Amino acid sequence: MLQIDLKNAELIDGRWYKVSRAVTERCLSELETELVANLPLLDLSDFHAEIVRPYGKEWDDVTGWGEDVDAATQERVMSSSRTASVVMELTYAFT
Repeated sequence: MLQIDLKNAELIDGRWYKVSRAVTERCLSELETELVANLPLLDLSDFHAEIVRPYGKEWDDVTGWGEDVDAATQERVMSSSRTASVVMELTYAFT
């Protein structure tokens, strides 16, 4: 498959064999085909997530903000729009 004689091939950097682009593309294509055919892929098209406040508090509940937050600050914060960027890591195992 590699189309080279490994016994006589020169190593690059003492560890790599040089193969043609066509051989590389064929190997990658066959590897992808085998992986897709044999791994149980996870279908995340029906994945749902929800963000909630701790301890079941509602988003407009100002308790726990601290005693030094005045009513004007609370009103300004609660009446303005907010955005959040979230990075989620999903870990799963094939069983």
